[in-house]
Amino acid sequence: MKKYLLHIALFLVCFVGFAQQNYEIETKTDTTNIRIGEQFHYEVSVKASDKADFPATLENLDKVEVIESFDVDTINDRLIKKYLLTSFDSGRYVIPRQKILINNKPFYTDSLSIDVATVAVDTTKQKLYPSKGIFFQEDVSIPNNAYLWWIIGAMVVIAIVLLIVSTRKRRKEKHSEIVLPPLEEAIEKLKILDVSKVNTQEEAKEYYSMLTEIVRNYIGRDVKIPTLEVTSDELITLLSLHNKSENLGIPKETIEGLRKFLQDADLVKFAKSRPLQEEMASDKNIAENVVRKIQSIVNKPKLDEQGNVVVEQTPEMIAKKKGNRRMAIAVTTTVAAIIILVVGSMVYFGPRYVLDTVSRNESLKYTEGNWYRSSYGYPAVSIESPVVLKAEDVELPPQVRQQMDIAIFSNVSSSGFEIAVTTTNFKQDLPEGFTLEQAEKTAIERLEKEGANFLKVDSDKKTINGNEAIIVKGHFTYTNPETEEEHHRYLDMAILGGKKSVEFVQVTYLASDIYGEDIADRIINSIQLEKTKNKIMFENFEFMNPSYLWLLVIIPLLLVWKIFTRKKERATLKMGSLKGFQLESSWLTKLYPILFLLRVLAIALLIVALARPRSVDVSTKRKVNKGIDIVMAIDVSASMLAKDLKPNRLEALKKVATNFVNERPNDRIGIVVYAGESYTQTPITSDKGIVNNSIQSIDWGQLDDGTAIGMGLGSAVNRLKDSKAKSKVIILLTDGVNNSGFVDPKTATELAKNHGIKVYTIGIGTNGMAPFPYARDARGKLLFRNAPVEIDEALLKFIAKETDGAYFRATNNSKLQAIYDEINKLEKTEIEEFKYYNYDEKYRFLVILAGILIFFEMLLRFTVYKSFI
Repeated sequence: MKKYLLHIALFLVCFVGFAQQNYEIETKTDTTNIRIGEQFHYEVSVKASDKADFPATLENLDKVEVIESFDVDTINDRLIKKYLLTSFDSGRYVIPRQKILINNKPFYTDSLSIDVATVAVDTTKQKLYPSKGIFFQEDVSIPNNAYLWWIIGAMVVIAIVLLIVSTRKRRKEKHSEIVLPPLEEAIEKLKILDVSKVNTQEEAKEYYSMLTEIVRNYIGRDVKIPTLEVTSDELITLLSLHNKSENLGIPKETIEGLRKFLQDADLVKFAKSRPLQEEMASDKNIAENVVRKIQSIVNKPKLDEQGNVVVEQTPEMIAKKKGNRRMAIAVTTTVAAIIILVVGSMVYFGPRYVLDTVSRNESLKYTEGNWYRSSYGYPAVSIESPVVLKAEDVELPPQVRQQMDIAIFSNVSSSGFEIAVTTTNFKQDLPEGFTLEQAEKTAIERLEKEGANFLKVDSDKKTINGNEAIIVKGHFTYTNPETEEEHHRYLDMAILGGKKSVEFVQVTYLASDIYGEDIADRIINSIQLEKTKNKIMFENFEFMNPSYLWLLVIIPLLLVWKIFTRKKERATLKMGSLKGFQLESSWLTKLYPILFLLRVLAIALLIVALARPRSVDVSTKRKVNKGIDIVMAIDVSASMLAKDLKPNRLEALKKVATNFVNERPNDRIGIVVYAGESYTQTPITSDKGIVNNSIQSIDWGQLDDGTAIGMGLGSAVNRLKDSKAKSKVIILLTDGVNNSGFVDPKTATELAKNHGIKVYTIGIGTNGMAPFPYARDARGKLLFRNAPVEIDEALLKFIAKETDGAYFRATNNSKLQAIYDEINKLEKTEIEEFKYYNYDEKYRFLVILAGILIFFEMLLRFTVYKSFI
């Protein structure tokens, strides 16, 4: 029973406590029903007498967005905080409870619901398509360890600084109470006491309590005897004994004066005596005189034998000196340890090695880290390297692509160490006069065109895997075009060639890189060529050891040998008559030659098996390193039917947009259409079929007419704001001036900028006049007449500039196509392509089949044909 009563009591206490802190918080909106993109105000208010701290922005809004947060205003004795909100998605949303600090205590507002009206779409005109699911694979990034040691060092320095600051702060806090010497503290406190404000006995009692406490505190600090937990008589006794034992020299009249003062104070405090103000002022003067008299005697300077003043150190001074001494010892020890460690490391390893280790020099990491053997290009060049090279995009003119295939793989480190492998495979044999020296000359000239100024070039011939090669070593200078700084670099290059191919392995590094030569030599010496000349390869089939196929020539020789020796294998018997012998031969006799054919066929299968036949399955895997999410915001107002583009602006755009989508196979694309209002035609998806069908189904008349550029851009931003893609792009196309909608285009531009979205704007329409639709005839056919083309280019340029995009003007069909081609080039997706060769060996089946044939040949020979000669 007691337990339940205790719980009820605690509940009542908590209830009363909260009831005492009941602040009036009002939450409201100017509307609870909006259309897509329409703006509304959210208002929170409290009493002006309270100290309120409103949030700078609202949290957990889901599909509702904060456009602007206004300053706090005071209206009718209330503090009011307003926010301007909007939403670009239809549905019912809840603005959750928001945290507000009132008088430094947290409170929460009420939650409110907002209905966002949908945009009516005529589904008889607009086809709906299902969206295909997308699977995201997160990229695993490997941090650059070159900065790890700098980060650790900075953290150590920050920790030391914080330790020193916190130590000094604690020491200051420890001694913050002892601010003034005892006498000065007592005098300052006596000055605060005001006799004129004492009118009652209670005030007099409090006055004398403070007065005696000041005197007691002073005596306790200066004379160093206990004064607070003793009576007045005990205090006088302790002071007299201490005065005598320490030979302080305090006069008896001073002690007696202190006794009388304490007795008078006790009468006021305990006997409820009511002294006059003159008496209280006199007692205050007595207290001050006693304090000063004791201070002059106790703190009299001590003299040594020579008569010099001896300065005694206080405990605070001693503690401070000890602390400083400990800090000095700690700092000195740490600095000495660091110096010994650094100097010892430099003596043992060398100064350069220590500096490179601390700075995490990339070349030093190459010498100490793991190396990998990888093959590049076709014909494949295999090298060992500290990093795996990445393929580069090589754009070749069509006429060059018909003659050769070029593959380039490279890597450049932060220390300027560059590795590159280039393979060139020609469709036809190289000319007879072609030499590796010519390839060397061409390579040097190419480097010189790129800015290299060679000071020295040496070359030497070498054989790699039976192939002739030239090893080139050079020293050149290179001027950085951006910084105009000149750098000395070394070149190590291996040039190899075949009947239809030329391969380059190139390594360059700074002359100041002391590890570069060793790394370059190791790479060049590790070069291997995959032997392709011993392979006979059909489209998906090859022989690993085709030279064994020459053994098949013995098969016809065996057949010829069998034919010529067949007669010798028969016995001859002369007889006078054949009467009585059957002349018909049996089927076993006719099939007897099959034994020899089984053996020959088994030998042929074993020879083919020695050649190692195998099928080749070549698979290609692409890895998208930089995916792009794109939303095309398309104006579908009536003016898009103007015929200055053929057949009209909208149809010309649909054709160009479809081509653009087809050329972006690795990106996700969405469609937003807008006129007087906007809606999402297709969410972002990688299914290009859905996107193309959606583009073809776009038509005017589905939305209220007008040009709401802000709403179209806002809806597109809403599609991309939660995207995890590394690059987000909006292509906004319009042919008019913003004349409707609830969202200001500049507000939508700010949202795009805050979410890191790049916007390319396109103004479509010719210069001057163009035929626009203005009415329908009796049969419903659109009528056209010339009208001036008006495009708000200033707004479109502003949007593009603020979001790091670009503005384009399309005045005809070819210009529109060229604009989308230009955007396609500007926004590139980084792709790595990997080819995997899966070999399926076929020789096992041939060996088993040959064994079966030999088995049957032996079985028939020693069973059915055992009696045959």
